[in-house]
Amino acid sequence: MKKLCLVLGTLIVGLFLLRLHDLPPDGVSAATPPGSPVVAVVRSDLEGLPNPAPPGSKLSYRQVEDMVGYAMALAGISQVVGPGTEWVVIKPNIVNLERSGSGAITDCRVVKAIIRTVHRLAPSARITVAEGAGGWAPPDKDLEGISAERGDGFEVAGYRDLLDDPDLADVDLDIVDLNFDRSVKVQVPGGGNCLSEYYIPETVLDCDVLIDVPV
Repeated sequence: MKKLCLVLGTLIVGLFLLRLHDLPPDGVSAATPPGSPVVAVVRSDLEGLPNPAPPGSKLSYRQVEDMVGYAMALAGISQVVGPGTEWVVIKPNIVNLERSGSGAITDCRVVKAIIRTVHRLAPSARITVAEGAGGWAPPDKDLEGISAERGDGFEVAGYRDLLDDPDLADVDLDIVDLNFDRSVKVQVPGGGNCLSEYYIPETVLDCDVLIDVPV
């Protein structure tokens, strides 16, 4: 199965595109895939956007979606996501219990824009928002010895609201906490510099396309 990895930076709304061709599930191959990266950068004041705004302006959701969609198009999203794509995983950074717009986590408006763009290209695809945060832990989990702040980062940041968003009503959308996903032990070729094997969540290994959305 072809594996693809996209990295979308939320501050400059840039897209970094990598192709992973039939690679085994190991850390080194996934981190250093062959091929040439494609980078697209879209500023809020780019001429040609429907409603450009000066850098530093407070942007509406529609402006965010226009920027994200344009960056993804420039980077070639249609070459890696299409009608045959079955499962796309979007991995934001929700490291702390923070609200979207704080600058400390990925703004959920960016992820919503990615969801809508992916859905237009692959209407029948399952789309999963997945994160495995270290700064918070769900309050309903009995985690002895874990000092992380208790709370639902998906809810605080507005991601759970996406499940009931009318704009996404026809999207097969779900949320996965990677910290509690079933994991698979994978080997590092050559033994690795630290450990020779790691546990990787099945959601990450089994999806067709992985879109990483850092802050």
